[in-house]
Amino acid sequence: MVSDNRTWVHPNAIRRGEKYESGRYLHYFRHWHSFTMKMDDYRFIRWVASHNTNNRNDDPAFDTAAKKLSEQGWEALSREEQEAFAEHQVKYIGAETPQDGVILEGWGRLEGGLGEVTITAFAVDNDPHWRSSKFDDDYEKTFRKVRVTVLSAAEEHPGALWVWGESMREYKDDDMMGDEDVLCAQFYMLPEKLKALAREVAAQPARPTLTLHAQGLTFQDEVEASLSEPWHPHEYVIIYDHHHQAILNSIRFEIQAQSTPASPPPGTDDDAAVTSPQVRFAPTAPAAAPVSDAVAKNLRGVKYALWILAAAIMLAAVIR
Repeated sequence: MVSDNRTWVHPNAIRRGEKYESGRYLHYFRHWHSFTMKMDDYRFIRWVASHNTNNRNDDPAFDTAAKKLSEQGWEALSREEQEAFAEHQVKYIGAETPQDGVILEGWGRLEGGLGEVTITAFAVDNDPHWRSSKFDDDYEKTFRKVRVTVLSAAEEHPGALWVWGESMREYKDDDMMGDEDVLCAQFYMLPEKLKALAREVAAQPARPTLTLHAQGLTFQDEVEASLSEPWHPHEYVIIYDHHHQAILNSIRFEIQAQSTPASPPPGTDDDAAVTSPQVRFAPTAPAAAPVSDAVAKNLRGVKYALWILAAAIMLAAVIR
């Protein structure tokens, strides 16, 4: 990857390198790219909500009172206008949406098919959206580890990919992130789906690996993009200090077979029997009932009679 002379052209293109003799530049072009994240280190957080405040509400009575207040002062307001002004902020209160949900958070690793997948963040010249207090035109870091968060939301909508770096730490201190730059991926899912996922994962005999399939609106070098074979490595690019839209396609895990506790063998005390959950007892044929002395004596008599009959038949055949 050429890392010098990267210049923002428009939202879908970054020019890189020097102009070729043909008069053409090479570019990174922005498209939707698919990537996979494997998660072994994760947790589910259950939450319930009550109320929130939202100051984006229409209140014509307040607007009238506020305008009059700015022009004539408090005393000029009628009693109704004073009440409308005083109660306006109370109207911010509303029910939180959704009322309950689950958060999935943890660490994932980027994986591709046969080839390696990485995401690189770098700074570009002429960036119109740079938000940090200082511009680091040499910034470039490549990530395979991702901080993944899936939030419950009343409506599923796109999430984002971004780097938690110096510009983020200037405004918020997050001990969980530490001092190193971190690639973050945040997605949204309906609460019912996340709650069902949390229940099913908790019901597994062992903690499964979660596989997240996602897509990000990221850049890729046009030369590399032309190498479409599955064993080729792919490096997707995001601009440092930007949020790139991303969507979650699916979350998958392998359902592990549940073993059925076996019944104790005949004659075993149920309370004392200890069986491994992995052991199944093979079915056995019922034991034959014991034979009484009288029945045994009768059987011997029948046997002797059969021998005498067989001898008589043979003797008759010889005489004849």
